[in-house]
Amino acid sequence: MSRPGGTRNADYDEKREALVNALADYVNQTDVVLPSLRQLSIAVGSSQPRINHYFGNRTGVIIAIINRLGELGEPIRDQLREPRGSLLEAAEKYAQIAESLSRNPRYVNAHIFAIREGLTNPEVAKAYNAVLVAPAIEAIAESFVNSPGGPDSMETARIAADMIMSAVMMTSLRQAFQSSPEAAGELHREHAIMVSWMTRGLVQDPNAKNMQVRLEEEAELS
Repeated sequence: MSRPGGTRNADYDEKREALVNALADYVNQTDVVLPSLRQLSIAVGSSQPRINHYFGNRTGVIIAIINRLGELGEPIRDQLREPRGSLLEAAEKYAQIAESLSRNPRYVNAHIFAIREGLTNPEVAKAYNAVLVAPAIEAIAESFVNSPGGPDSMETARIAADMIMSAVMMTSLRQAFQSSPEAAGELHREHAIMVSWMTRGLVQDPNAKNMQVRLEEEAELS
């Protein structure tokens, strides 16, 4: 007896999850660049109609992969959001975690994949920010605001987290493109210096009070 239109197989979710995992493994390979829907289908031993059935279209496939990467990153975000003994310790701990992740090809390739796809598709770019970037910034900001000496507000903490994460992420991606022992050593040095510069300024003025006053004065004059 055929299944009524619009209904799903009992194992729909399991089959879809298996496909997402296989697709995520495939796109994580360094030689896979902007694969077509046909390539994605063949890579996981499926067909385009079946892929469309589970994901709608190629954009749906890519967003599903990014969502899966976001789920896999939750344990890392749990580490990032832990408060530390001081604001400086919180920033230094982030730098340690970031450097460790930069040596993990799967983690770095996942971001390269998402960034590359996002540059060609606004929907994917939006998903990348919502699923991978913004939650990481939020987790770091939580650690900053809940650590002694941290900013008084989450808004300020988010700006600090965004600033530090953006700088560290850029050096990590650059190192991934160079991929050499010398580059890895330079990455460690750059992370240490950047965190020292940025966090010591943050510690001295966690709420950027002088700048906040200046912005308020400019707003009144405009």
